[in-house]
Formats: sequence, structure tokens, C-alpha cells
Amino acid sequence: MNGRTAQKDGMVSYAEAIRRIVSMGRILRIETVPLAEARGRVLARALEGREALPPFDNSAMDGFCVRSADTERAAAGPAVRLRVGPTIFAGAPLPADLTREAGALRIMTGAPMPDGFDCVIRFEDATVEKDEGGEVLVVGGRVPVGAHVRKRGEDVAVGDRLLDAGRLLGPGAIAVIAGQGMAEVPVVARPRIRVLATGDELVSDPAKPLGPGQIRNTSLQFLLAEAARLGLPAVSEGLVPDREDDVLAVVRGWLDARRGLSLGDVADPAAPDIVVSTGAVSAGERDFVPSMLERLGFDIAVHGVAVRPGRPVLVASRPGTATLWVGLPGNVLSTAAGFRFFVLPLVRSLLGISVAPSPVRARLASPFPKPAGLRFFARCALRHAGDGSLDAYPERRQGSGMLSALAATDAYAVFPEEPSFIPAGAVIDVEPDAAGLGG
Repeated sequence: MNGRTAQKDGMVSYAEAIRRIVSMGRILRIETVPLAEARGRVLARALEGREALPPFDNSAMDGFCVRSADTERAAAGPAVRLRVGPTIFAGAPLPADLTREAGALRIMTGAPMPDGFDCVIRFEDATVEKDEGGEVLVVGGRVPVGAHVRKRGEDVAVGDRLLDAGRLLGPGAIAVIAGQGMAEVPVVARPRIRVLATGDELVSDPAKPLGPGQIRNTSLQFLLAEAARLGLPAVSEGLVPDREDDVLAVVRGWLDARRGLSLGDVADPAAPDIVVSTGAVSAGERDFVPSMLERLGFDIAVHGVAVRPGRPVLVASRPGTATLWVGLPGNVLSTAAGFRFFVLPLVRSLLGISVAPSPVRARLASPFPKPAGLRFFARCALRHAGDGSLDAYPERRQGSGMLSALAATDAYAVFPEEPSFIPAGAVIDVEPDAAGLGG
């Protein structure tokens, strides 16, 4: 055997498994994508302001722009009367007939402030009278310089740090980038994923009736849907037989296509950065994945973690080909929990973002007994309580093969290794199904 097994003496803790996952490298390749395709990507380089925002002094309100100096005498004496001139609209050039005689100009929100005008009186605060010459703004007090005016560069100045490298780009960040006139964004290349399912008992064709001892291949569809939800490029190898030599020949082709590459490098679409398999990772007679990976020269970093579901999970890497492998148990709840709590942290680590973002906190609605010494990922439903808090209702069916529990719940309640009984009312960590790469 060329591979190396990191452990022979049983399970490791979840924290230790994550520590080993984090040490498996980072993606260094940077690619440039259109801004419209950047949501959910990780910013590869820090971005600084290259345009002042706003680009010119403009009105923050619909109102009248005036010169503060013209209102000074209203502070201690009678009201000041200012002749109203033309209207200034956002996106339109300044009127050509601006004169000194016009002491006040109607101005719309976002319209540029004319030279010499330095403050704005809101329409709702203004008193306007009419005379034979037109309209007069009556100002009963001093208006300070800058009132209701957005100054050039007060939001962003040229050279300001806008976004740090490693930022997961959401709608807010996209808006900031758009505000700088950037059509493209440098992002970290995403890992390519290839998913496969093992199991001679599985049937992938939905039109095919089940034979004796057969079940539907649900885990594979779950993995593809999760990858798509997260925006990760994924290819399905489909269903492979429970025969080590047959699968080994296929995997060798992927490894050959990745020789000399680094994580995230562009390769043949069939050559993945991460292989995610379901089934054949435990200790059964046909659980061939661990021995196959060792024959192929993989270093097995993790095999067996003190969690439920997902205890037999396997994580390995192949030196020289930048290929990672996560082997998940085949039962669907184990596959689902394994993806959320092992594959997703691996992807986050490769992209250089937080492996364990801040969890959501919820109140446990009913008591939950669990095995001592195991971290338990329990399917649960989240509901908003009348007092504004979030309540977590554990699904009564927590068996690893309970497919319907996935559809009946929308989150995981995360229970630490100890204690073995969590009372109702306890505040716990939960991970909603809607969580993305950053949450």
C-alpha cells in the first residue's frame, strides 16, 4: 500500500476531525467573474474605492437648496424672504437660468447642489408664499451649512478599504462593488465536486420497479441538490458497484487527469477536487472504500468520528494530485448530516472562509436524550415563539435511514458530547437547512 492511515485506534472527536480537515490546504487560484455571477463567491483580493461615493454634493431630501449665509439674519431678526428659482432634478443638467436673484431653488433628492448653495430645507419644513414676482421662500431661522446635503465622498473616498479578501459576497457586498463601477470581480476558484453512490441494492432509475431487497438511490440526489444550492460545480458519477477493483479503475482515471495540479486548478471536468461518496465506508464485508483509497495512495486523515449520525465518515487526501475524498455513510440522514458537518466545512476551509460560522440559537421545545460521548446532529423543526424567540422541535424519528424526517424538518439541533440528556427549555445551537457557505 502507498497510502497512510492516520488512525487505527478508533474514533476521533468532532473537533479533532475538523482540525484535520482545516489542515488539508487552500485553493490559491483566482478567477474573474462578472458581477452578476459573484453572489456566493469568495472575494480573492481586497477592494479599495476607486470612485468617490457620492460623486458630487447632492441633496438628501426633496426641498429647497439655499445659501446658509443668506439665512444668518433670520436667527435674531425677522424671517428672511428668498426668491424661488427653477427646479433641479436628479440626473438632469443644472438649469441654465440660475442667477444670484434666485436665493432658493427647488431640488429633488439626489440632485446635484449648485455652486454656492450649501444647505437644504425640506419641503415639509418650508413656508412658501406667492407674490407678483412668483414664489418666495420664507425662512424663519438660520439653516446650518451642510443641512440635508450628502457631501462628495462621504460614503466612500478614493482609496478607502471597501471589502477584505476572504469576504463571502452577498447582496450588500455586490451593491458596494456595483457602486464603484466594477463589472468583474476577482474570486477564489470553487472546488469541483464529483459525487457517487455505492450499493448493489440501490436503484437510480425512478421508472424502474424495485426488485427483491432493492431501495431507491436517494442520497445521490440529495448531494447533487445540496451542491447546486451552494453554487458548487458538481458532476454525478452515478451508482457504482460494490466491487473495489471496478471502482478503482474509474478513480485512477480521475487521479491521472489531476497529476501536477493544485486545488482549484482547471482540469478535465471529470477530474474533481473533492470526491464525495456514499456507502461502503464502515466495517462490512463490502465496505471497500478505505482499502481502495489506501491502494490508490490516499492519506486517510479521518475514519470514524464520535458523532451521530455519520460515525463512519472518512476524509482523505491524495498527494501529488490535489484530490480530496469524503466518504459518507449511505443511509440518507447520515449522508445529509455528513455533508453539512464534514463536506461543507472542508469546502469553507478550501475557500479560506470561516469553517464554523456563528450558529443560530434556539430554545429546545422538548427534552432530548442522546448517547453519552457523541456529538449528536438531530433533525428538528424551527418555529418562532410568541415571545420572539426561536424554538427547536426535535424530530422523533432520528434513525439514519428515516428519509421522511428530512422533509418534515428544516434544521439540525447540535448537541455536544455531554451531557446525555438535554432538558426542554435549554438554549442550544441549531444550523438551519437554508444556511449557505458562510452560515
